[in-house]
Amino acid sequence: MAIIDQSKRTTNVFDCLNADRVTQNQTYQVGQYLEVFLRAENGACRPYRGTIQDCIDGEWEIRFMEKKGGAYVWPVKDDISLMPGSDISQILPPPTLIGRGKYKFIS
Repeated sequence: MAIIDQSKRTTNVFDCLNADRVTQNQTYQVGQYLEVFLRAENGACRPYRGTIQDCIDGEWEIRFMEKKGGAYVWPVKDDISLMPGSDISQILPPPTLIGRGKYKFIS
């Protein structure tokens, strides 16, 4: 998990909203679920899902979920990264709890 300088946190998301409107014409909000495609070392793109935690210096702090079988779970150790709005592929509806700590994204 990355150590984040608390002094860089924004109290509002104006900077992120302005940056993302320019690049994607999309407004994001803290608490939304989303999908991000990340490129692996072998060049393949894989989808990852998570939720927006904060906006820091024009980038979104994302807490990622882990895929386990056909469901998603929150990992034991938080997986948090800063991502530009241009890396967000889509906003998702909140997942449905399908079992103890297991969630499913239903379209």
